[in-house]
Amino acid sequence: MGYSRKGYWAITYDQKLGILVKELKEAFQFFGGVPKKLKVDNLKAAILKNLHYDLEYNQDFLEFAQHYGAVIVPCTPYQPQQKGKEEAAIKYLQVNFVNGRKFQNSHDLKIQLKSWIKKANHRVHGTTKKIPEEVFRQTEQEKLQALPEEEFAFFNRGTRKVSNNCHLHFCKNYYSVPAFLVGKEVTLRWNEHLLRIIYQGEQVALHKLAAGKGEYVTQRSHLPEYKSYSETEYQAKYEKRMANIGESAHQYFQQVTKDKQSYWGRVVRGILGLAAEYGQEAVEASLSRALYFNVTNLSTIRNILTKRLYEQDLEPKLPVEQSGRMSRDLSYYRQV
Repeated sequence: MGYSRKGYWAITYDQKLGILVKELKEAFQFFGGVPKKLKVDNLKAAILKNLHYDLEYNQDFLEFAQHYGAVIVPCTPYQPQQKGKEEAAIKYLQVNFVNGRKFQNSHDLKIQLKSWIKKANHRVHGTTKKIPEEVFRQTEQEKLQALPEEEFAFFNRGTRKVSNNCHLHFCKNYYSVPAFLVGKEVTLRWNEHLLRIIYQGEQVALHKLAAGKGEYVTQRSHLPEYKSYSETEYQAKYEKRMANIGESAHQYFQQVTKDKQSYWGRVVRGILGLAAEYGQEAVEASLSRALYFNVTNLSTIRNILTKRLYEQDLEPKLPVEQSGRMSRDLSYYRQV
């Protein structure tokens, strides 16, 4: 703080915007309020350009400052005397905290720093000859603005191009976007929970972030009627058709989507083709036999069906090998 010299220091390993915002929020909590002016150096997380009268703020940092009611005051480039108090505070940290200390790990470093900050704010300041904590409480604290009721929600920023299936790819998952944006570039804003999709300054979609990989998060209203199903709807459609054949077909569907994640659709369509050719009852019986032997291969199931092996009694399963897998001879089923 400029007047009392009460200080807050934090450990960081980069100068990204997310870290800057996080530590400033921690600092405001530490001081119990927000200063009216926030003097910053020209790091890219805060100031994109500062050339004489050409000043450009990082939009996300500007939104953060507006949320807390602080005015950003950038330092003039190559004028270190404009932030002399801060430079002196860094030097004080290096000399009185870093030098001569040993840290076992990052956690130990944070614990030692927290203890040191308390002592630093209760020392007699070398310039003011006063104790920073006392001056802060007596004079400066009441000048601070109150902390906002709602915490600032920081959203990262990026861009993506919308694919022909009305989805965009983000963090190994797929999220739907209104169909009129196919082929266009949109802005993404995200945090640890939400994904906002923005086009020309307007939010066009809002999704909860998916936890897995390869998942489709789809709002059906985003898709025109003629568009293909999303992956989730596509799978649900085939699961229903297999369940209509019978319980064994349903169990087989669940097994094959687990074992053959990349091409289960081709296998299931083959089973449905067999049901259309030989009838659902014969296919259900064949799949029951296949499941008994833990077989999902389509050609083997076709042989069971065409040879009418499903009409024969089930042979006993052979003993399990040491590897844990069942030892059985399926060569008969695979004969052409």
